Amino acid sequence: MVATWGWPITVAEELSQYAVLALSTYVLGSIPFAYVWTRVFAHADLRRVGTGNASIYSSFFNGGYRPAVMTFASNCAVGLLAVHISHTFLPGDRAALMIGIGGATSGALWPLFTRFRGGSRGTTVVGWCVFFLDFYLGRAFPVIPAITLGIWAIALLTRRRTFFATSVTYRLFPFVFAIVDRSWELFIGAAVLSVLLQLKHQEKYDDSTLYGVGRRIGVNKS
Repeated sequence: MVATWGWPITVAEELSQYAVLALSTYVLGSIPFAYVWTRVFAHADLRRVGTGNASIYSSFFNGGYRPAVMTFASNCAVGLLAVHISHTFLPGDRAALMIGIGGATSGALWPLFTRFRGGSRGTTVVGWCVFFLDFYLGRAFPVIPAITLGIWAIALLTRRRTFFATSVTYRLFPFVFAIVDRSWELFIGAAVLSVLLQLKHQEKYDDSTLYGVGRRIGVNKS
């Protein structure tokens, strides 16, 4: 077997494919749709108003429902494209699926186009990625998102704080994957996602807390 820089050529090629996939999905996840749609519909710059984050909450409270809806739909498209690109580029490779999701999530958290600032779309993007992942894995129902949402809801009921509920969900993420899929690729990928999401998850920068989302129903009260 011919070696390339000390590695068998097949391994080198596989690693290069993973690198290209990670970079491609990172760039995709970096597109700051909240900034774009709020600028288009409300002529406001989210970098200079509100919390400065590129989130659905920020686009809604500073731009109205139209940029928020478009941001939601765009994040959905990012999730679908990240999974589809991974599946098309390396069919049947579960590690590739998780690398693609990790790339898109990293882009949402540390967006290239805003100099790595203002990224707070990690939960939304990874949520849509995982939603579509179940279908690409051959399931007729999105089991992983359903269980994850259930965990989040139970945690929310115990403390009435969205930040706490999201933190609990992030920590249990890998175990949900392990129980449902029993795949080491998905477990390790979910563990990496959990770490990435927790690195950026800080209450002082959390838009759902800062904007008081849910206060009318007793959630996120001061």
